[in-house]
Amino acid sequence: MSESEARQVVEKFFTAFNANDVDGFRSCMNYPHIILTRGSVLISQEPSDFINPIPILKAQQNWDRSLVKLLEPIHVAEDKVHFKIVFNRYRSDGTKYTVLDGIWVITNQDGHWGVQCRSMIPRDPGMFEEFIDRYQDGQ
Repeated sequence: MSESEARQVVEKFFTAFNANDVDGFRSCMNYPHIILTRGSVLISQEPSDFINPIPILKAQQNWDRSLVKLLEPIHVAEDKVHFKIVFNRYRSDGTKYTVLDGIWVITNQDGHWGVQCRSMIPRDPGMFEEFIDRYQDGQ
């Protein structure tokens, strides 16, 4: 059952993210929430700490949506699931402009399944620079 519940969380996360529903995707996370990317460790202790990346994505990359292409469980336990994930990002004209690979850890905290940790390897090395800078500045 844990794999199914964890998969539903990822699907719900992307649905909320693509709808720019900040509260929706924050509610799909467990805290502290950790992002590992580009040599940085970004930690949100609570939902209000998580900086919404969508304005940056829209302004810098003309982002419109992200679609999961692969969500493969690599470790499954009663209280957490590790997924290998691959997703594409698309511009408003429908063109795919990048692919992201990573490992997401979905955990069950007191009955709430949520994304606890995302380790991402963007194929475009500069993709997360502004987000990382803003995160570290607390903006």
